[in-house]
Amino acid sequence: MDKTAQILFQYLKDILYRPGAAQLDPEALPEDFRKLGMGLQLLGHWVAEYNDFAKAIARG
Repeated sequence: MDKTAQILFQYLKDILYRPGAAQLDPEALPEDFRKLGMGLQLLGHWVAEYNDFAKAIARG
């Protein structure tokens, strides 16, 4: 697996399993992968919002 794929896959795993540690700088990616990186950041934001919402519902 090449370095860019490893970075993106690790970020995807982090947003699912370690959202507080998930970090990605799309500008550090090759140009062809920057939009994908930004899309994954958006996905990470949505996952965090979902988690916050689920916790609030669980509290009542």
